[in-house]
Amino acid sequence: MHSGNYVLILHTHLPWVLHHGTAPHGEHWLMEAIAECYIPLCNVFNDLMAENILPKVTIDISPVLCEQLEHQDTKELFVKYCDEKIEAAARDEKNFSDWGYDLHHIYLTQWWQKWFSDRKNDFINRYNSSIVGGLRKLQDAGAIEIMTCGATHGYFPLLGTDSSINLQMKAAVENYKKHFGRAPRGAWLPECAYRPAYEWKSLLPIEPFHKARLRAGVEQILAANGIEYFVTDQDLLERSYAIGRFLDVNKESFVSVYLPNFNSEPWN
Repeated sequence: MHSGNYVLILHTHLPWVLHHGTAPHGEHWLMEAIAECYIPLCNVFNDLMAENILPKVTIDISPVLCEQLEHQDTKELFVKYCDEKIEAAARDEKNFSDWGYDLHHIYLTQWWQKWFSDRKNDFINRYNSSIVGGLRKLQDAGAIEIMTCGATHGYFPLLGTDSSINLQMKAAVENYKKHFGRAPRGAWLPECAYRPAYEWKSLLPIEPFHKARLRAGVEQILAANGIEYFVTDQDLLERSYAIGRFLDVNKESFVSVYLPNFNSEPWN
């Protein structure tokens, strides 16, 4: 008997850290993610495929992360990062041996040398120095589905204009086509933040945002960019309540609980 469905969705995003120092929130953040997240994920997916098992995992990659993963500097930096880790573990092995450390500590230094050597080999030889290319190959084989996300992970409900949200998604779709050779079907909303259509105004007296106007729902803007589904926060939806209602099926005339009706403004 069919009892239900389980959907495993993984969200991947990093702000732009290339050329902004190394640690803790610079380039090493991206290198660490490649070594400890993205390569191991690709390895597991491909190992399952080798056993004729489709992973059937959905994963999204934000455009700003996608561009970093495919940046030429990243390819060189990751090899350097692995070499530095290997050399550091080799120094530890010698020092721990000279200092008479527990044999398990010495074993760990050897384990890390091999681990980073394997990740370096995976990156260069298994994935041709392209994590995005490795994921695209898996998607093209029907093993996984890749979604997109807001171009710079902007928080949609707090962006001042609908045109900003529209540009976030337009750029995201173009980025996806560039790297995956097709249009995306789904999107992960940044921070899972959803905003319905309603008459909105800022609480701050700043032109033109303090004047109430009907704004499009996030789903309308996503649909206009060809997105068929999106991921949002279930708990917030379950605790939400109606703040008004539309008077027409085209969602152009809205009656708010708190505000009088205003004409819709174009956002595209």
